[in-house]
Amino acid sequence: MPRCFLRRATAEMVPGALGFARLDRLGVRLVLLLGLALLPVGIMTMMQTWRVLSEANRRVDSSLLGESLNASAVERRVITRMIGLADSLALNLPEMMDDTSSCSAYMVRMVRDTPIINFAGFTDTTGQLVCGSQRVGQQVAEPDVALMFSNDTEGSVRVAERTAITDAASILIRKSVRDASMQPIGYVTLALPFNSVTLERDIEGNQVNAIDILTFDSQGIPLISDVGLETVEKRIPANRALVNLTTDTGIVFQDFDKAGRERIYTVVPLVPGQVYTLGIWSVETWRIGVGGYVAAMLFPLLMWLASLAVAYIAVHRLVIRHIRSLRRNIRTFAATRRIRIDDGRDVPAELREVMDAFSQMTEQILLDEADQENLLHEKDVLLKEVHHRVKNNLQLIASMTNMQIRRAQHGETKFMLRRLQDRVMGLATVHRNLYQAAVLSEVRADTLISELARQLANSSIVPGKRIDFTLETEPVLLYPDQAVPLSLMLTEAVTNAFKYLGQPETGNPWVSVILRKLEQDTSGAAKIELIIANSTGPFVIEQQNQAVSGLGSQLISAFVMQLGGVSSANEDNGVYSVGVTFETADFTDDPDTGSNRSSGSSAG
Repeated sequence: MPRCFLRRATAEMVPGALGFARLDRLGVRLVLLLGLALLPVGIMTMMQTWRVLSEANRRVDSSLLGESLNASAVERRVITRMIGLADSLALNLPEMMDDTSSCSAYMVRMVRDTPIINFAGFTDTTGQLVCGSQRVGQQVAEPDVALMFSNDTEGSVRVAERTAITDAASILIRKSVRDASMQPIGYVTLALPFNSVTLERDIEGNQVNAIDILTFDSQGIPLISDVGLETVEKRIPANRALVNLTTDTGIVFQDFDKAGRERIYTVVPLVPGQVYTLGIWSVETWRIGVGGYVAAMLFPLLMWLASLAVAYIAVHRLVIRHIRSLRRNIRTFAATRRIRIDDGRDVPAELREVMDAFSQMTEQILLDEADQENLLHEKDVLLKEVHHRVKNNLQLIASMTNMQIRRAQHGETKFMLRRLQDRVMGLATVHRNLYQAAVLSEVRADTLISELARQLANSSIVPGKRIDFTLETEPVLLYPDQAVPLSLMLTEAVTNAFKYLGQPETGNPWVSVILRKLEQDTSGAAKIELIIANSTGPFVIEQQNQAVSGLGSQLISAFVMQLGGVSSANEDNGVYSVGVTFETADFTDDPDTGSNRSSGSSAG
């Protein structure tokens, strides 16, 4: 069967057999299919885990925002209260401007009744303090600055380490004052010392877990810090300016501070549009970071891989292991015809049925092969017996012919009977070699030719004449269909060589037989050449006056035709040679009889 047909048949029976060898394995295929089946579940699990983690982070963000609001509740209450007080003063001051002394007395009472305020006053558009709790009549601001604060309808909250109004660091709350026609006439200022906010927080006892709670205004200027404003620059975000964090909604983000430490920042509006609170938190304390996400995502992935590993181990344990055992049994049986018996107690029922079927098949094959060997042995014995009987019968015919030669009166009759006897002995030699051969389908042509040529040379000895006989052969195996015509042709050619042997000018007359192999041609077939040569000159054997029948030449041509070869005959320089060149043939089926015959033979 052609190899390409077997390859196509294997590919049809085993899909993917022509693909990658590793992917053709049952365990790998099953793991791939199971992995694809479980992949949607794994993806859904990872997505759900992502949602849970995101929701947890959102809740943490909300909690952090709430903590930030709770931590800045004191600041918010104080600053909101002071902004409300500044708004109230801004509304009532236009009516107090007629009597500045009464206005200043009102400011003094306000500072005295409100412990967290250390200054209250009104500054006109020129920068002069018109009325206040202290320093009335002084120039506390430049005219352009005073005009700017007077035109600011929203008001402002600023921090000042030292001002013309107060010597201590304070938070300044300013609010524009307008007359009845809504024209700016100045602005009111309230000053809150830093320690007033800290004192309020200590009284309420609010405790937070933040690294720092920082209050800053809309311009991004820090106002209040739990840790202190001296080192506030090291704690604020390195990649975001405070002025860009002013938003009316709370935000949470992760960034590095200017000292290179990773932090979580929360921003909530303390006074929308004016004051904001920045909470600084430790990364390890609150939010789930990238490491938490990776660890959470790895768990369903590891579960998915573990399920594939369990499936592969299960398939290997239940199926592949037994299939490999069956494969070893098949290979052992194919190589040694020995049946391995495995313990099938833990084999699944389906595979056990396959193993039982294989055992029955191997037993039947062994029985069939034993019967076939017996039949072949009987056939060989019968064939050898046939060849032996044929050889005996041919020798009997040769003996009877020899008796007839002795009784013949005429030389021509003796010569014809002797030629017939040589042909019969040639056939007998072939049959003797066949029944003595170990393989009946092959004949050692070199042995056959050597034996037959010596036999003919011995029978052709001329009394009183020395004839040199040389024999050169190479090992050649032929099938009987070619060995028989080759031996018969040799008989005719050697007989003719001795019959027409001539005496050379120098030396003894000679006959040579050469059997050799030639180089293979492009078709790859082995070619054999047989050459029978003899010396020419005066005949060594006296030729009787008789007509040449030409039967020997006809027989040689017929035998060459049977061999499927090409004959040649040459005479040159005192040498006459006859040769044949043919290709070795193989056995083929005879379509008429169904028996085997060599493909190179033809009917004689």
